[in-house]
Amino acid sequence: MQRKHVIAGGAAIALAGVGLAARAQATPLRLNIFGGVDAWPIYVLNEKGLMPGYDVAVTTTTGSVAQFQHMVAGDADIGLTAIDNVIAYDSGEGDPAVTGTLDFVAFLGIGPGSLKLLVRPEITTYEQLRGKAFAVDAPGTGYSFVLRRMLDLNGLAPGDYSFVPLGSTQQRFNGMVSGQCVGGIVAAPFDVMGVQQYGFHVLGNALDTLGHYQATVMMARRSWVATHKPVLVAFVHAYRAARAWLFAPANRVEAMAILARDAGLDPAIVAQMTPGVLGSQVSFSRDGAFDLAGVQTVMDLRAAFASPKKTIANAQTFIDTEFL
Repeated sequence: MQRKHVIAGGAAIALAGVGLAARAQATPLRLNIFGGVDAWPIYVLNEKGLMPGYDVAVTTTTGSVAQFQHMVAGDADIGLTAIDNVIAYDSGEGDPAVTGTLDFVAFLGIGPGSLKLLVRPEITTYEQLRGKAFAVDAPGTGYSFVLRRMLDLNGLAPGDYSFVPLGSTQQRFNGMVSGQCVGGIVAAPFDVMGVQQYGFHVLGNALDTLGHYQATVMMARRSWVATHKPVLVAFVHAYRAARAWLFAPANRVEAMAILARDAGLDPAIVAQMTPGVLGSQVSFSRDGAFDLAGVQTVMDLRAAFASPKKTIANAQTFIDTEFL
């Protein structure tokens, strides 16, 4: 028994050595992402090893400011983020805490998101939001402009409410649960969690208000893209394979388990929201294509609400379709 154990242990050590050697020879690829449903294909890509020859490391960010600080510092190669963040930082309208060479471009479309205006139980109408504080990632980027448009169309001017910058969707949701903020824009499954677990209300759907909207994308620094084109070709190929695997009905149970584990979500909540997300082909952009009308909506919202006002180039300036 002892001899078997030693032999088995030696074999395990030998195999571990082989694994470490293979890992050392692999090309590193560092992803910085907002976790959750939009990252589902990324979780699948990593779980299924769809980028052989690459050592893929995934870090979940706490918010857009931290994410872009890491990107500028060279701590990450590519990121999953809102395209509004890409536009803001590339055009010099991002958070002033992010300094350095701000050269960002989106190279893959993720989707329109499932953005909802979620509010606490005591709120049932837009009028009750007057004078209240909302949770946002950062006031000048991301989905704060989506929120402004929804409030504006329902009779609330910018001076009628305030923003509290809290970071990622999870942190915004936590701020709403604690009562720090009365509401905010969230994506699935936080709308389901809010309604079921805390009695929250969904006051509006962003796509119903906006029509077209490009929410999330994969992005990188332009300087990095110029010297790593084969890496992006491999990544886009792997992402498409992950998306196809995700939408295959035969993989549904395993896919839900991957999301629950990697995003830290309640499996019961994941099971409830999955039919709505995977039952619609619009939840994720097909083959990573950009919704150009949706990108234009992002540009229009920034033109309407960003401060100081700045003329921004055509939407095509901020996307690179070479890898699609």
